[in-house]
Amino acid sequence: AVHTLHDLSDVLETEPVPGGRGPEAIIRLLLYRSRWTPLVNISERSLGIMSRKLVEQRMQEAPPDLMIEVLLKGVGLFDLDQVDACLKAGEEAARQHLPELIELRDRPLPSRWTRWWQVWRQKLSGRTIAHHVSQ
Repeated sequence: AVHTLHDLSDVLETEPVPGGRGPEAIIRLLLYRSRWTPLVNISERSLGIMSRKLVEQRMQEAPPDLMIEVLLKGVGLFDLDQVDACLKAGEEAARQHLPELIELRDRPLPSRWTRWWQVWRQKLSGRTIAHHVSQ
C-alpha cells in the first residue's frame, strides 16, 4: 500500500513555484501558474484523503507484519520528478530495519488455517495487530 502524507496547512496561501527537472516539472509548473492552482491543490488533498482511507481499510483487512513509515515533507502527488528521492528515503528506512526484515524473511509462513484463525480473531476482538515504525 502506498500512502503519502502532506502538510497542506498553507494550501490556499501563495506558494513558491516548485522546482525540479524534466517534463514532470514543466507540467507541475504550468499547473501551479494557472488559474486552476486551487483546484489542483484541492484535488491533490482529496486524493490524499481517499488514499489514506484505502490504506487504513487494507491494513484492517490484512495487517502488516512490519510497517515502516517514511514521511516525505514537500513531496506531493504530482511531484513525479522526485521519485528518486522517495526511493532513496524508502531504501534508507528499510536499511535501518534490516534485522527485523531478515527475521520476517526467515520466519516460516503460518498454515492457511492459522492465518484464517488469526484474521477472525482480530475481527472478533476489533483490534489490528501491527508493528508501526516511524522514521
